[in-house]
Amino acid sequence: MNKLPCWDPETKEKAYSAGIQSIQACAALDVPILLVPFFNAAGFGNDPEDPKFKAATRLLRELTTEAEAYQVTLGLESRTKQPAIDHILEEIDSPYLKVYYDTGNMLVVGENVYDVIEHWGENTICQMHLKAFDSEYSLFGDGKTDLPRLASSIRGSGYDGWLVFEPGPGKKRDLGFDYAKENLKRIQGMFRESSN
Repeated sequence: MNKLPCWDPETKEKAYSAGIQSIQACAALDVPILLVPFFNAAGFGNDPEDPKFKAATRLLRELTTEAEAYQVTLGLESRTKQPAIDHILEEIDSPYLKVYYDTGNMLVVGENVYDVIEHWGENTICQMHLKAFDSEYSLFGDGKTDLPRLASSIRGSGYDGWLVFEPGPGKKRDLGFDYAKENLKRIQGMFRESSN
């Protein structure tokens, strides 16, 4: 969706078609969750009265109807804050539309990710990205994320799904096995620290 703003007449049908094809592919591959990203040109902001926001809500409603038929959960990921996302979730009101929550993206826009994770919990969050968005090396824990508090929030929320580490925009570290291993170690450590 990132390059397909659904309010633009030139890309609206492409956005819908890409969503439908992705849902059908998930169903064919027995993949239960489809990440639906709304960033860059497709970002729709935080104002429910904005025409872009309304267009994104309409598209999500149409895609959710299809997702329900295929029993695929749509995971909405954006930099839109919790109150505005709640507006969309309440309006569409489907167990097949949830949030794919990205801790790094939401810290960047000033959201209190700890409170939001506890507020939404397992009923609203279908999957989670852990990202050190504010670290030049993109190692989890080098930036502003309070790791023990994040682990406590995840535990307290009842969320028990996948925690997917996603590298941030750092350019000074080679990605690879050692990088993944170091980040896994830090993520495991944050849960150990939070339980002490």
